[in-house]
Amino acid sequence: MKNKDHYHRYGNYPFRIDTNNGGIYIEGNSNNPNNQPRIFVYMKDNNIHNFGHEIVHYLDGKYNKYGDANMFPSEEITWWSEGLAEYISHGKK
Repeated sequence: MKNKDHYHRYGNYPFRIDTNNGGIYIEGNSNNPNNQPRIFVYMKDNNIHNFGHEIVHYLDGKYNKYGDANMFPSEEITWWSEGLAEYISHGKK
């Protein structure tokens, strides 16, 4: 979205997403062949804020977890998913 204000204003309606974050990746139903995963982020200082972090979630879901990862305990998958996204998205920082 254009900026953080737009993210907060329009994230809930029409997109129905939680906006108390820097961006969000929504997997959807990975078993549905018509599923459309979505990434919601916003612009900050002429950069797409948190896009690297969210795209890692997308790639992790597609190639490692194969969807929403219901086969893993939630605390283990959260540690994996957030740790991986933070580590890769920050590169050499």
